[in-house]
Amino acid sequence: MSTEVATCRAGVARVCITPDLPCEMAGYFHSRIATSVARNLYATALVLENGGECLVIVSCDLIAMTDEICGPAFAEAERRYGVPLSHCVACATHTHTGPEIRHGSAVPCCEEYIPKAAALLTQAVVAAFEDRFEAVLCVGATRAPGLAHNRLSRCADGSEIFGRQGLGSPVIGAAGPEDDAVQTLSIYDTAKALRAVAVNFACHPDISGGGKAQAIDADWPGEMADYLGRILGPDVPCMFWQGTAGDINHADHRAIVPRWQPGGRSTVARGVAGATLYALETATPLANPALGACRRELEIPYYVRDATLFALLDELKAKGAAGTYFEQNLVRRIEAWPNDGKTDRIAVSCLRIGDLAIAALPGEIFTGWGLEIKRYSPAKYTFVVELASSHDGLTGYKATSDQALRGARAKGAYGALPTLSQKHCPASGQMMTEAIIQSLYELWPG
Repeated sequence: MSTEVATCRAGVARVCITPDLPCEMAGYFHSRIATSVARNLYATALVLENGGECLVIVSCDLIAMTDEICGPAFAEAERRYGVPLSHCVACATHTHTGPEIRHGSAVPCCEEYIPKAAALLTQAVVAAFEDRFEAVLCVGATRAPGLAHNRLSRCADGSEIFGRQGLGSPVIGAAGPEDDAVQTLSIYDTAKALRAVAVNFACHPDISGGGKAQAIDADWPGEMADYLGRILGPDVPCMFWQGTAGDINHADHRAIVPRWQPGGRSTVARGVAGATLYALETATPLANPALGACRRELEIPYYVRDATLFALLDELKAKGAAGTYFEQNLVRRIEAWPNDGKTDRIAVSCLRIGDLAIAALPGEIFTGWGLEIKRYSPAKYTFVVELASSHDGLTGYKATSDQALRGARAKGAYGALPTLSQKHCPASGQMMTEAIIQSLYELWPG
């Protein structure tokens, strides 16, 4: 029996993108100034080349990804190596303890950090191209139940709540599904030395201090990468591709019996690291790592304020200082909303790596959409990655259509509230999902 495996060319590079201090931190609706570094932030670039096709994938420890940051790197990839934009994807891990890189966010953007980050991403992409080697790609998968939970709950009055938010009606169950799949793409050289690993799992990284944090930190994905580095070696970079975690985090708010162990960031980090090691050990090489890409640009309507929303506004304003944190922010957003009747341009991308599909969408995607993409995907393996690049990094949440409509009737939790977290029309998640499925079938014809 032959032991030969298919190969392609690959290159990997990692650079530190930790900002200078002090800096404004992203992730919440109020100012937090970072004055120290708990864990460095990194950008990792992966280049794959086979049969005249080339793909570039970049992952960064940031709250989101903007074209302003990744655009120069991709322009350089096209200028030097002839790689079109359609074959390039950049995504963010979504750490809430990194610099604010989005213009127009709730807190000031770290303007001086933008060109620095763009230059570092370009450096990483060029370094990955310059260090290409003959590679074997392996795909692994396992499950890690109990580490991540749907953070929205359905109540007996038909509403949805976020976390432990108390609205007076009994909780009757989770408001959506979870995806506990841990999937890996590992890159080996022909001497069977592991050169890099990419991990796909869905869990919000908002555990490192929350709204009171004052230290730069890559959150649980960074801690997970540290654990893996101790075992696999410090020269094996770990890329984290965030799954559809718009409605997923580490806390089980509906647990009947509280956890005996502390839980939190380290539990998720260690658990996903352990699952990753298992997936690596049981991974199989891709039989034919043929490469392809498809990118679609969509015109998606912004949310339009209506009579129902204005009635909600009046109701929330009447609460005054008694309104919740989210309600007070929602009042400000509704009143200042500038996008009625306008459309946004959003790109979604699909990459083909042999039997593996990578579906990349901007924004924070609810798990229901990710599971739908996996269900209808023609690929043997499908990684769904959120927080891909957009022009402003402010694509917002993409709730399932029913949850988006419930949010518009003031029955929804954070993640489905119009103008605050739901910035586009209720059908926007469906439009993006359908475009991804269409793209997958272009890459897998027949």
